[in-house]
Amino acid sequence: MPYQLEKISDFFKDLKERLSNPLILSFLIAWLVANWRIVVGLVFYKIQDLRLDGYKSYFDLIDKNISLYNNLLLPLSIAFFYTFIFPFIRNIIQAFSAWIRRWGVDWTLKISKNGNISVAKYIELRTRYHELTKTLTEVISIDSATKQENSALNHQLMMITNEKKEAEEKLNKYTKHNSLGTIGGQWRYKVFDEGDVAQDFIIGDKIEINNQSLDIWENNKVIETYAIIHYLSNLNTLVLIMASKPGSIEWDTWRFFIEENFNSLKGRDNKGRIIRMERFAINSSF
Repeated sequence: MPYQLEKISDFFKDLKERLSNPLILSFLIAWLVANWRIVVGLVFYKIQDLRLDGYKSYFDLIDKNISLYNNLLLPLSIAFFYTFIFPFIRNIIQAFSAWIRRWGVDWTLKISKNGNISVAKYIELRTRYHELTKTLTEVISIDSATKQENSALNHQLMMITNEKKEAEEKLNKYTKHNSLGTIGGQWRYKVFDEGDVAQDFIIGDKIEINNQSLDIWENNKVIETYAIIHYLSNLNTLVLIMASKPGSIEWDTWRFFIEENFNSLKGRDNKGRIIRMERFAINSSF
């Protein structure tokens, strides 16, 4: 079945190529016109209608109207004329029309040479007009190219501006998060070892972070004060490096994961203990 479809497709393709040949196409059209009786009888007449016109059958219609002149000589002559001779005639007509238009312009110029403007002046002005038209076309082309270039530059500028804005926002965010003021304030806290059951926050126990110091309170009293040596932070974690005594080289390191926009911290100290902190007040000094 696919082979048959392929053969049919090849047949129609070959038929299309043949019909696109002007000689063959013009011959077919001329043949249909020259043998219009056969075409009309075969397409529109029934056998009863043919008999009324004196034909016994379709074959009788073809036999009585077929001739060497109508079926070959006349259509072939028309096809040759249309394919090989008519293009020359068409070109001659076009050339004649162009010559008539040119002759009419020259004749008009000769008649007008004694008018208010001389032929030489007219030709000069016409030449100048064509030059100005060409210059204007070039200017418009350059202006269009300039506008396209400006549009591309504006697009690049907008992209650079957006990138700069995004970079500034990220820089401001990281600068803010790396400021100690981000964690300034008072925090409830609890410290417990791995495996211990975490207790609730104890009232009176808190951590207060103010400027460069961290105070640990128990029962509403400061029991230990740390000097914050380094504070490092990004959007997810922060590290506090502290010294319990001024000038001490023994530092404590607390590492936290950030939760709830820096209002909840969970991490460990350098001793492996778990530290949980929740902020309940922000110092006004920050």
